Amino acid sequence: MQVSFLIPVYNTDPAVLTLCVNSVLKAAADHHQVVMVDDASSNPETLAFLERCDRAGLTNLKMIRTADNAGVSHALNVAATEASGDFLAPVDHDDVVVSQGFSQMLRCLRYHRASWVYSDEIQVDANGFLIRRMYKPEYSPQLLRSLMYINHLQLFSQEIFRKVGGYREGFEGSQDHDLALRMSEAVEPVHAETIAYHWRILEETQSRSGEQMDLKTIDHSQQALREHFSRMGQPASVEPVLLCRHPDSEPEPIGVYKSRLEPNDALSVSVVIPCRLGTRKVVDGKELILLEHCLQAISRSLSATDDRVAGGHEVQIVLVLNAEDDLAKAEESIRRHHLGGIAICDEPGLILRANAIWERRNQVAISWCFSMTIPRCRRQAGFMTWHRCWKKRMLPAWAGCCRTRIEPCSPAATTSDVIPQCTTHLIPMPIMWVMLCTVILLTMRPLQSVAHFCVAVDRLSRI
Repeated sequence: MQVSFLIPVYNTDPAVLTLCVNSVLKAAADHHQVVMVDDASSNPETLAFLERCDRAGLTNLKMIRTADNAGVSHALNVAATEASGDFLAPVDHDDVVVSQGFSQMLRCLRYHRASWVYSDEIQVDANGFLIRRMYKPEYSPQLLRSLMYINHLQLFSQEIFRKVGGYREGFEGSQDHDLALRMSEAVEPVHAETIAYHWRILEETQSRSGEQMDLKTIDHSQQALREHFSRMGQPASVEPVLLCRHPDSEPEPIGVYKSRLEPNDALSVSVVIPCRLGTRKVVDGKELILLEHCLQAISRSLSATDDRVAGGHEVQIVLVLNAEDDLAKAEESIRRHHLGGIAICDEPGLILRANAIWERRNQVAISWCFSMTIPRCRRQAGFMTWHRCWKKRMLPAWAGCCRTRIEPCSPAATTSDVIPQCTTHLIPMPIMWVMLCTVILLTMRPLQSVAHFCVAVDRLSRI
């Protein structure tokens, strides 16, 4: 297995470029390849350094020059075309590769038989001093859709690179994010928990000037995200997250993005409320009718302008009452709060524990729900919302996550048609204690006295 390091160069400071090339050559040793592409540099010092590299006569160092300055995406594609390695590792011309971390990445590749792996990194300033360590999480598609956290160092196979079409010109500044999004549609990367890269943060780069992100980079990342969602069949709105870096500064983009899925079909939500009519409770010295309080909170959370349709998603209230409760009164309560829905009664004569009643009534309600997603409320709960926009945030998320629909059942269906019948076999309590004590005797040190045995049994009884 051979890795080809890809280094695009354009008017780089020779001192920084020397550190970069030497670190890559050390990591490559004699087995791996280094491909450098001069993207029509005009700096005489940079050209002189590249000429020395070309005259060095290293068999695993390949130098390529382009006639015009076509951008970093074009330079990387040219380097990938000339690379002979099985895997590609793009490296910025002012950064440093850690050879020990690179070796650990190779071990990770072999162990997982992966086609794409990424490492942790540290950020350094122009003089090489530590700014911060970046320990990354395992692969998360949601996080990748929010920001390009994978960054450096990456190793990905030539096969997957060619399959997705390589780097796309026109996405300069966010070309790595665009490539990662397209590759993530075909394969999941593996995280190698090792620092293999020093990312040099300079005052002026292609994607930022000081602390300020380049607006073209922001636009390119948004376009890459929209196209990614479109290819996945999940249209979404993408907006940059704005942050005030200083108390007296204006909000500005920081390279993080907020994506909201837009469901293709209108969805409906059924809110299931198992309850008993007339139940009251004193809260903060004020006596509340719990069901009325809950319905009032739900009604307030729906804006008066959308006519009880949350962004095109109808909301249905399903009250599951005791057998002796008045259905007409419950339905009138729903209408009084300008909500839509139904009230149903449970079967009479059931003697169940409180938790069993709660679960049973939720199951009974499912047969009357028309929606794909069914949130459940306890009757005393106020329907709390986050920024009063639960319908805008939760429904698109459900639309993206749900893959099955609960088909409506006939109102004439019996309870056995709705609730699966099952039998639970319980182990008698004395036998369970004996089994647990036996496990302790087999796994712990030998008990030295009967007193220790009694203490162990007493501790088990407190679980």
